Amino acid sequence: MGGPKDIRCTKHYQQLRQIWPHIGNYSQALNELTPYQKEILTLRFGLEGQRTHSIKELAMRHGTSVQAIDRVLARAIAKLKRKNG
Repeated sequence: MGGPKDIRCTKHYQQLRQIWPHIGNYSQALNELTPYQKEILTLRFGLEGQRTHSIKELAMRHGTSVQAIDRVLARAIAKLKRKNG
């Protein structure tokens, strides 16, 4: 399975892109998330040298639904926005 063809079109990518310039230390910002949120965000967007993963891949990997992964991403981005945006 490969990552999404164009992740830049996703709503979460657009939201993250808006706050990313305001984050000074990316590693520190990611460490403010829960370990699960950090893992999902890192794998979804290919951060820290990881390849991008689709939401479906993440759901299968974690034995959960696509909707649950979507909620984790939304909460993680909201947390980053509150603390850095």
